[in-house]
Amino acid sequence: MRRAYYFTIILYLLIFVCSCTNTLNNSNNIYIKNRTWNFSAKFIDSKGVITDSCQIEMKVSNSHFVSLLVNQTPIIYTYEINSTKYEEKTGVEEDESGVFLHPPRLSVFSFLQVPPMPSVTYPLNSIVEKEIELNTLKSEFNPASGKKIKQQLKQNNETDTLFLQNQKIVCVKIKGQNTNYIEEIGRFKAEFWFNEVYGFVKMRYLKPDNTILEIILTKTNF
Repeated sequence: MRRAYYFTIILYLLIFVCSCTNTLNNSNNIYIKNRTWNFSAKFIDSKGVITDSCQIEMKVSNSHFVSLLVNQTPIIYTYEINSTKYEEKTGVEEDESGVFLHPPRLSVFSFLQVPPMPSVTYPLNSIVEKEIELNTLKSEFNPASGKKIKQQLKQNNETDTLFLQNQKIVCVKIKGQNTNYIEEIGRFKAEFWFNEVYGFVKMRYLKPDNTILEIILTKTNF
């Protein structure tokens, strides 16, 4: 009897969370189900030489456990590193206040727990400075595990023009960095380019050793 009672409660909770997630998805303008983004990730040394690269596919998917827990629009990243294929399930938040996107954070992307994650505030000409604290209970990037990482994110109505699929697109540029554990972990800086049609189209990260990771959108299916 008790098992049936607990099962019923869990079932109602899942239905409630699913309904919230579906409502969020229906309000999205960019991150819509069945859309796909293809990115090129390049690793660049301190002299500007590309040392490695890979392709990343991101798509809005059916709800999965991770997205249900935090009531986010579900996304899945797929990529291959050193002959190992990864399928990373995470989420994106999109509403009238802005967009927040989880980047890939497995394998060589694990350090992306330290700098701020891609985030933009609406309206796009907003001038915003955020102080964020991320509690990394467990991370593949061992130096960050168990730490509360403090981050700073600035949106100053700075724009830039990029090319995507043979067309010019205007983007808002956002900058960020971690502000604590500088001696222990180092300072990781981030720059994000956001377009109102395609979402985040470029992410650039500067590591403490002056090496760079660039993740650039190359094509979409919309």
